[in-house]
Parts: sequence; structure tokens; C-alpha cells
Amino acid sequence: MYHYYDAAGGRFIVSYDGVPNYANPSGTGSLSFQAILYPNGRILLQYGTMDPGADVDGLTGATVGVENAAG
Repeated sequence: MYHYYDAAGGRFIVSYDGVPNYANPSGTGSLSFQAILYPNGRILLQYGTMDPGADVDGLTGATVGVENAAG
């Protein structure tokens, strides 16, 4: 995991690089993605490598998004 504050753009960027797929006990696969947080509350999610490895369901069971305070 890496993080960076872009002072010129006012953004906070969190990058996850090469995260193993937790759904698979062997930890195979490689997931790389970013969350970019803007001062106005906007959140941008970006996806790079999304290799589920040996997970038999692939990424079909994956859930992506952000919930509000009410869930």
C-alpha cells in the first residue's frame, strides 16, 4: 500500500499494489487498485490488475463501492 498527498490538486491518493486475493486460502492472484479522495468529497476508484488467481469464482463475487453513513 502506498499513499500520496497531491498538494497542487488537493487530492489524497491511496494505491494498493499486488494484493493477494483474500478469498483464496492459498493467497494466489494479484489485485492492484487506487482510491483518490478529493477535498469536495468526491471519491474516484481506479482498477489496474485484477487477477483472481486460483479463486474458482473469479471476481464474480466481488463487491465494489462506498456506502453512505446509513449503510
